Amino acid sequence: MIIQIIIMGIEVRCINKYVDPSYHFWNAFRIETVFATIRYFKSNIENKKYEDACEQEWLNKLTTYMNNMETEFKCNTDLDMLYTKYFQGQFVELLILHGISGLYTLCYKPDTEAYYTVGNAHDMLSLFKLIKPYYDKSNPHYLTLLKLFSAVLRESVKTKSIIYIR
Repeated sequence: MIIQIIIMGIEVRCINKYVDPSYHFWNAFRIETVFATIRYFKSNIENKKYEDACEQEWLNKLTTYMNNMETEFKCNTDLDMLYTKYFQGQFVELLILHGISGLYTLCYKPDTEAYYTVGNAHDMLSLFKLIKPYYDKSNPHYLTLLKLFSAVLRESVKTKSIIYIR
């Protein structure tokens, strides 16, 4: 008797570059990306001081968002909660201002029948360049997926082609 196990997954493809992790690992990767971004933020952005009062106020707001998100996300790693509670207008603008808007793109897109634009690919590549050192080193599979997924993103930027999510 042969038992066949089929693991459902996601495929992210641009021309001949693709990555196809299981749904479970794709979500685990996105969750770890949230935590890596928070760790990057705390090490590199949170303590900046701006001369411009408006910029300092925006940084203070982002710090509050990040701290609240970290606290809640440690208890409930539900990406839907992240979308509905945090990935709203001003928070997204704050991510853009600090060069980490790729987090929104990665976490907000659905797992099937969706697309990443060339601009989305660029934003995620920029994010990954900043946060790569902040990924959990105890699970090397995150960095492997990061490398493979980044190759898909680079293909999109290089060829100016859409990325398909299936």
